[in-house]
Amino acid sequence: MEKSSPPLYTERAELYDLVYQWKDYRREAQQVRSLLREAGVGAGSRVLEAACGTGSYLAELAWDHEVAGFDLNEGMIGQARRKLPEVPLWQADMLTVEPEQVGGRYDAVLCLFSSIGYLWPQDRLREGLRRLAALLRPGGVLILEPWVRPEVWEEGRPTLQTAGHPELDATPVEIYVARAGVSSSREVGGLRISVMELHYLVARAHHGVEHFVEHHELWLCPMEVLVDAVEQAGLVPRWLDEGLSTGRGLIVAKCPAP
Repeated sequence: MEKSSPPLYTERAELYDLVYQWKDYRREAQQVRSLLREAGVGAGSRVLEAACGTGSYLAELAWDHEVAGFDLNEGMIGQARRKLPEVPLWQADMLTVEPEQVGGRYDAVLCLFSSIGYLWPQDRLREGLRRLAALLRPGGVLILEPWVRPEVWEEGRPTLQTAGHPELDATPVEIYVARAGVSSSREVGGLRISVMELHYLVARAHHGVEHFVEHHELWLCPMEVLVDAVEQAGLVPRWLDEGLSTGRGLIVAKCPAP
């Protein structure tokens, strides 16, 4: 089942960091760092981020780890390379990635900000997790942030986010972005899939106002199904109710040592 990437991940990747300027990557990276340390992955270890986006987590973790990353979308990798010119970054797909494509095996692999939610139906999820597990050294750790839990998803909820907040800015900026949508879901082959159709307004100095729409469909995967898929990949998972973001949880999974 082929799924195209939304514009914000491809031709409009330069807007991504502006849209998500509210996200506290530093705090979340510190949580990740603590979890890695608890799992025996200390400072100086090799850490790979799958679906690394524009590299904001990597920028925080690079202070005390040897980091690298890959992403499906060339636009995102382009933004990450501008931010992190010294960090190894590759364009690769979680469903086909091999260790030799991304610098070998690592002490830890991260898959954060719910990127795993795009892998459905179940055979795609299992294949993606099998590929991620294969990127770990024996004794290595996978930290996986799920998408929103099914019982937390709110149908029909309107959202409006703005980036720039002109009423709060002492100095006007060159670009403002507003994003609006209403949550919904649909059933596909017995799976409940969250649906978000997000409308963007982008106002640029001297360029007028632009409108575009992007479509997201992520699996509202039950916790026990996701944990089972991690186990099927050969890892030993631990579920944490309190994750990096509200309502998502977190999985910390260990690759058994020989």
